[in-house]
Amino acid sequence: MWTNRLRTVLRLNAATSMIGGLIAAIDAGWVSETLGVDHVAITRVAGIGLVLFAADVLFTSTRPEPKRLSEDRLGSAADAAWVVATGVVLAAGILTTTGVVTAVVLGLGVADFGITQLWMRA
Repeated sequence: MWTNRLRTVLRLNAATSMIGGLIAAIDAGWVSETLGVDHVAITRVAGIGLVLFAADVLFTSTRPEPKRLSEDRLGSAADAAWVVATGVVLAAGILTTTGVVTAVVLGLGVADFGITQLWMRA
């Protein structure tokens, strides 16, 4: 039963990452301006990275249990890296007010996915 729940969490992680990644990759100019990021290329690269991450997490959610369980740790590690990077960007003070709110909300959501995935695996 926990395996099905873990698969659901992984798929939700993939879906939200895919949506955010596509928005950032397709309309990097608007996202950069809204968040306060000076370089559109950084936003576009982050968006493409999120799309690739989402595809990998979705694929992981379909794998047989033994292999998938080790792969979901990598997803949780990537989630942790995102949270750390969010903290660094927030500490740099470069974001707009909308960017700060967005970063905090997304950072908390990503942390929740990572922790939930590890907890369900334990």
